Amino acid sequence: MKFFAAEEKLANIENLMVDFLMKIVFKCSFNSKDVAGVLGKIQSLRRSHGSLVGIMSRSTQHQLGKFVTKNDWTTGLVLNNQCFEELNALKNELKTSNGQFIQNSFTAGKTFELEEVSRMVKIIETTENKVENLMVSDASATSAFVYHDGQVELINDHEFDKFEKSTSSGHRELLAVIKTLESEQNSSFFTNLINRRLYWQTDSKNSFIFMSRGSRVPSIQKDVFKLKTLEKRLNLQIVPVWTSRNHNRIVLEDLGSKFSQSTDEWGVSRDLIQQIFSSWEIQPTVDCFASSSNTICGKFFSKIPQIGSSGVNFFDQDLKVHEIYFCCPPTKLVGHTWHHLLNHKGITAILICPVWKSANYWPLIFQGPNPHKNIKEFRFFSGRFLVFNQVKSLFSKARFMDMVAILLKTE
Repeated sequence: MKFFAAEEKLANIENLMVDFLMKIVFKCSFNSKDVAGVLGKIQSLRRSHGSLVGIMSRSTQHQLGKFVTKNDWTTGLVLNNQCFEELNALKNELKTSNGQFIQNSFTAGKTFELEEVSRMVKIIETTENKVENLMVSDASATSAFVYHDGQVELINDHEFDKFEKSTSSGHRELLAVIKTLESEQNSSFFTNLINRRLYWQTDSKNSFIFMSRGSRVPSIQKDVFKLKTLEKRLNLQIVPVWTSRNHNRIVLEDLGSKFSQSTDEWGVSRDLIQQIFSSWEIQPTVDCFASSSNTICGKFFSKIPQIGSSGVNFFDQDLKVHEIYFCCPPTKLVGHTWHHLLNHKGITAILICPVWKSANYWPLIFQGPNPHKNIKEFRFFSGRFLVFNQVKSLFSKARFMDMVAILLKTE
């Protein structure tokens, strides 16, 4: 149930490409119709070799198209080095990539591999189920965040350089894929993939098209070629999957990609916190708003997927009576945090927040001078702050601020 190109046909095209590539090396001038003829023979392999033939001949197609639009079909054409690299890589793949499943509904129901790919793509598109072979990425203007959906054992946060920041959003999404493969190419992560297939979820249609068909933009096509080279080196097949940005995995990715620009990444000086714990003779076991790099407890809940995290999003967690929770949330979430704690019976928690009596959360905690009935201890103190990224905020500028620590035991 596969299309194959005959060996004689492959041998003829390979010989044709050898001569063609030699002329590119020596900067020979081509008749435009001859270039079109070679591209036509390459495209005749689409059924037997899939999208690879289109992706790896895209630069030549684009250069030919631009040339004949400005000139005519009889003027000489010289192809550049990018055309050589792509066509040479394609020539080396002609034999190993021969044989593609027949893409129709009958075959998809009868061929296990096609059926499995269709099933996995459908799961990724329509559910939030964990998928072992799935990477999810989202790129902001400054960085890209990538995580492995099955088990949070691979997480990358890539900062873009000055040139990369100037590229299009679709190009930055493509760079997120490349940077992840490059950073992990010497690790054992990819060797454990089922069927050597890696699904990649993105909300960028352009990035999806680049990975599926290539690009006529030379700088993007150069990176598509780099991606295909990495796939070959790692013995991987990447299956891009497009979903809308409202998909829950993409929402998490969006938070991750903007993490470095968040004004919420602050904390209270550790020595002050420990003094409060010691005075109340209590030690929390779960940090509810933390990351792997700044948690003060062995367990923590994170805003985005993190290695070692006990859960993503504090407000999605079912709190346990045997834990002691430490909560130092962003100020905009203090009220939500208070309600989430009170919605669980028998919970012990320490909440730290600014003394802002005009804030909407303050009447929840103190009714005039009187604390809420579930507050067992409270202590006002002058807070010193740590900031965990480079973004300027109220807490990065303030040397001291009046804060309150609250020991809460819910009934």
